[in-house]
This record gives sequence, structure tokens and C-alpha cells, in this order.
Amino acid sequence: MGGSSMNRLHGVTIVLLLALGAPALADRVHLKDTGTVVTGKPSENGEFLDVLTDKNVIVRIKRTSVAYIESDEAPERIKEAKNLVEVAGRRPEKRAELASSLAKIHDAFVIPALADRLAHASSTEERKLVIKELAARGHDKGALKALVIDAVHDNVAALRSESMGALRRIGDPETGLYFTYELAREDPIERTRATAALGTFPHKGAVGVLAALGNPAGASAGSSRAHIFVGAERAYIAGWTVTAGNPNLAGGGFRATEVAAPVVDVLRDGVVLDVAVKYIVEYETFVRGSVLHFLSGQSFQSVDDWRAWWKKAEPTFELAPAAREQLASLGAR
Repeated sequence: MGGSSMNRLHGVTIVLLLALGAPALADRVHLKDTGTVVTGKPSENGEFLDVLTDKNVIVRIKRTSVAYIESDEAPERIKEAKNLVEVAGRRPEKRAELASSLAKIHDAFVIPALADRLAHASSTEERKLVIKELAARGHDKGALKALVIDAVHDNVAALRSESMGALRRIGDPETGLYFTYELAREDPIERTRATAALGTFPHKGAVGVLAALGNPAGASAGSSRAHIFVGAERAYIAGWTVTAGNPNLAGGGFRATEVAAPVVDVLRDGVVLDVAVKYIVEYETFVRGSVLHFLSGQSFQSVDDWRAWWKKAEPTFELAPAAREQLASLGAR
């Protein structure tokens, strides 16, 4: 079943096969650089993906050249990867073999499965495993995006730190762009996390977005507040009222009935914590100004001043020296 190389282009090798049947179910493999689509049955072969086409030809593609795979079997493959991660999260003895098990499934199916488990798994241990596996696939933009989202949205600080650490080790210079997308979030805490992360992952595209943002919600509303109630509510009967019931038609006459109906009230006890929103707003404003100063080397007091500066600086803008130095250090830690 030997073959000979016929063509090599952009990481793709064509290999002829002898007397092999065509695949029963074809997938569509999309390549990153050329936009080429190779149709056939893919199988893993180390650092390559071998695609058996309907011409009895294997197209050998570097795994790093694959953008994504459209597959009629994709739901089953993604489900398989999800199950492997979920089982490893529940059973410690399965964690050591998780990496080798996932390696048998192409990253085009593994990464969506990992991203889904990271977003929905309740177990901290399972999410740590997912972060580790995504970090191992950091060359893929889908893995980067999932880690960025976790670094902004995860409600466990330790896991946010895990994702940030993984992103620093990966060191992709475009990481800051994904944090820039998160600046559109409505939650001020999540926006502030995304803004602060740009100090670690500088990106010049973020400067214009930060400069164009208006005042944080509530900045001019000194009366804005939030509160939380911690306590208990107990229902009790406070009294009785007499109400008229339905007429009794038995015997051909009318007879009104009276019913004693309870009056139910609620007894509440506990503590109400009332918090002014002003602190949250001031903190977001402080972080935004600090990051803008770090990225641009400029310092202004108002949103209008930042916007006026950016309008003039945008055509020739480059990151400040300190930000460039920080960007160059990524991946070296």
C-alpha cells in the first residue's frame, strides 16, 4: 500500500494509494492560508491529517495548517471528547490518560468540546484539566479565545489566574485582541478584568476602543446603589375575614354561606447590605486610565480629551516602549 509524493503546496502532500475504496462519509477540511477545502475521510497520523478522497488519493495535511473541519460526524466526535473530559473530572485515576485519549481526536473537534466544558462544568478540578488541555493547543485561535473568556468570566479567581498564566506561557501576540472584544460586556466587573488584562497582553487595537468608550455606567449618578438581603421569611396567619360563599341551590332555594378566610402575612428578619455603586465606577475608571497610559504613554483626565487625542494619533499610533517590552516578554515566562 505504498505511495509516492505527487505535489507539495502550503503544507499539503498528495500521496497515491493502490486499490483502496472511496470513503463512505466525506468531511470537508478547510485550510488556513489558502482557503482550500479538501473533501474526504480524515484520519490522524502524528503531526499530519491524512484525508482519503473519492479519487483513492490521500491528501496529507499538517495539523497546524487546518483551520476547521466540517463533518457529518462532528456532533459524535465532539460528544466523545466531552465525555472523556467529564469522566476525567470525576475520576482522578483517569486524568493521567486524558491527554493521550484526546490526542486520538482531531483538535477541530476537541477544542469546541473543551471550550464547552470550561463554560459549563461545575467542578473546579474538571475546569483546571480543561485549561491545561486548551493551553496545550494554544496555537489554535479557538483555544486562545476560550482561555480569554474564562479569564474574564470565571467566578473562581484561582481559575482565572490559571487561564491568565496559560495565556502568558502561550505568548500569542494577538491575545490582547481577544480581550479587546470583551470590552463590550455589560458587567462592569468583567469589563474591568478585560481592561486590566490588556496591561499584560498589550494590543494597539485596544487603545482606540478604550479611548472611544464613554464614562462607565453610573459615573454621573451619585445616587446609584445596590443592595443584598440575607435573611429569612416566615408566613403566618395574621387574622381572619368572613366572606360570602356561593349560593346553595339545594331544595330549590337560595341560602348564603359564610366562610372564614385566613389573612396571611410574612414576617421577615435578617440583614440588608446597601452598597454605593460609586466605588465600582471609580475603580473601572482608574483601571481604564492606567491601562491607556501604559499602552499609549499619554495621560488625560477626561473621556473627551482621550477621544480628541486618538482622533489625531490613530493614523501613526504605535504602542509605548513599556508596552512593546511587555508584549515581547510574553511566552518567555
